[in-house]
Amino acid sequence: MQDEQWAKAAELYKKAGHLKPDDMALKLKEAKAYQNDGKFLLAFNTYQVIIDAKLPASEANKRIEQAAKDNQIKFGFKIAPSDVKADQVKESLNQEVLQKDEVIEEKVIEEPPAISEHSLSLEEVMAPPEQVKAFAEDTNKSVLEALNAWAGAWETKNLTKYFAHYVDDFAGDLPNAKAWRQSRKIKILHSPHIKVSLSEIQVLRHQGTVEVTFKQNYESATYQDIGHKTLVMKYLKGRWLIKKELFN
Repeated sequence: MQDEQWAKAAELYKKAGHLKPDDMALKLKEAKAYQNDGKFLLAFNTYQVIIDAKLPASEANKRIEQAAKDNQIKFGFKIAPSDVKADQVKESLNQEVLQKDEVIEEKVIEEPPAISEHSLSLEEVMAPPEQVKAFAEDTNKSVLEALNAWAGAWETKNLTKYFAHYVDDFAGDLPNAKAWRQSRKIKILHSPHIKVSLSEIQVLRHQGTVEVTFKQNYESATYQDIGHKTLVMKYLKGRWLIKKELFN
């Protein structure tokens, strides 16, 4: 992979990480891309973010943390990352490589370095940019699926599924979540033959959230309105959940 491809991969992983800030597997891929692009200081600091993240105990998280430690230690620093200069990073790596009688061109690493047996597989650590693009497309798809499921639960008056699309403390414009849920329960159950149609859907990515805007056409036997709605959604517990809802 050429330098510009590593740089592109790093940028794509960084953007993907904005959608899932707690996904340290993505952060590890970002760090590997920086390292292979010759941006050693960024790689070092990104590995440190993973190490300091205090990941929940699991075999996958242990492998991620170990991979970060294994790759970070190659830089050979004995001072804090904030005191490290980019030139020092390169010099440290070059010295290590020369000591092992390996010859490489500065900044150019044609193949990703070997990964310890306790680390993630090569495919897990460094996916091509095309795969990262596919990840972004899958994110849009999963957001739209969540949006349609939310509208479907509303139409069918399945309150359990409907409320499950919101974060636990969602309160809308009411004082607390309990009051909001009681208000929605009354309105939904007393509205016969609900139909919700969504159109002109747009998904905008922000750090850690997505903003979904669309035209909403609501109809029941006794009431109808059309307007534009905005949902701010956050990825929690493997699902996109609504944390903010605006209608005008």
